[in-house]
Amino acid sequence: IGHFLGASRRRRSRCERIRTVVGIVCDAERQRISSRDDLDCLCLLHQGNFVNRDRLNEVCQLLQYPLSNEEFIYMAVKATAKWSLTGSAAQHDIVLSTIENEIGTRQDRARLTLLEIAASVRLEQNETEIAGKWLREFLQINPVRSDLAAKLAPIDASDQLDNLILLDEAVSELARHVEPIGNIALECAKNSGAKQSFFSRVSLGIRKGPEYDAAKDQPFIEWNGEYKSPSDFHVTQWMDPDDWDAWISMGQHSYQNAGIWFDCKDKGQKSTLAAVNKLIKGTIWHKILKRETPLTSAVRAYNGERYLLLEYKTSRLNSIFSNYFPAEIQMNDASAEAKLWIDLESNLLTKGEAILKDVQGEDGVFHFFFRQAFASYDAPIVIEKPELMVAPPGMDLEEGAEI
Repeated sequence: IGHFLGASRRRRSRCERIRTVVGIVCDAERQRISSRDDLDCLCLLHQGNFVNRDRLNEVCQLLQYPLSNEEFIYMAVKATAKWSLTGSAAQHDIVLSTIENEIGTRQDRARLTLLEIAASVRLEQNETEIAGKWLREFLQINPVRSDLAAKLAPIDASDQLDNLILLDEAVSELARHVEPIGNIALECAKNSGAKQSFFSRVSLGIRKGPEYDAAKDQPFIEWNGEYKSPSDFHVTQWMDPDDWDAWISMGQHSYQNAGIWFDCKDKGQKSTLAAVNKLIKGTIWHKILKRETPLTSAVRAYNGERYLLLEYKTSRLNSIFSNYFPAEIQMNDASAEAKLWIDLESNLLTKGEAILKDVQGEDGVFHFFFRQAFASYDAPIVIEKPELMVAPPGMDLEEGAEI
């Protein structure tokens, strides 16, 4: 393996190239292969499908060793078997059940192959809980598969966000926080803003009635977002369980999906998406932490974790309320009540919540809420341009346009 990796001064760059192109992870220092799954399948399969000719040529040039026809056929048979078994498991429950039953009886590469197939099919079926189980078991045995870690990350983040979005309703106060909190808030804003990736959930809604505490939540929009530095976003927007759309923003480009992906060209629409992306990134909370003084602070506990809760009175969020809530409701001049939760172990922002109370509307008194939770900072998030794209509805395709 040392001869294969080449001179010591080039080993790190060569190992990185092999990892990104082929998916095989090598340890440059110990001069060994770290990947524990089937290397033949890694060479010929990418994201569950056979590699195209260009990628195959790149793999062969990078690995720099000749293959006989017999060796190549042997590799192709294994890759075909894995690809075929994955397709059969997706179509036939009995095949998937057999694979999952056999996982516990197999060892080494055979077990890893079955785990990967089971996780892939369960993800396709949106059975995220079962998929997460198989992905965790796979990564416990073979932790170097960053592509599968990226598939597990949103599953784990979703579980965290489910809990954190309701953080205020299930906590018990431990003690008043008597230490100076200025530095903690500033460091939290700095640390959170510097993170390269994270998951976020934003929920906007109202409560109707004279008393906020006596009224029930009526959420009307939710955004689930993935962020990857410097400017990549993947956001799903829900108006109700059957009314959704999604978009991917990468730099100056935005791609939308309401059943099919298309390249968004409308400047107004791109501006709307950019505004939501800005919310997903959470910079509004960072500004509050940096520039405003909390009215109270307290240490609270939730699910075994300790948080610093800072409470503010601020008008900095009023523009968000006026942009996303019903236009016929007249905003008052009152400031919103804001609560920010800081994880005391990591000093990262976990949740922000703002409530604008006693807004007078034609049908009575409303209270608006804006909640945002953050999870899995620096997770291995992958955001890519959609492969299947069509023109947006109503737009004629030009000759030679990408379809």
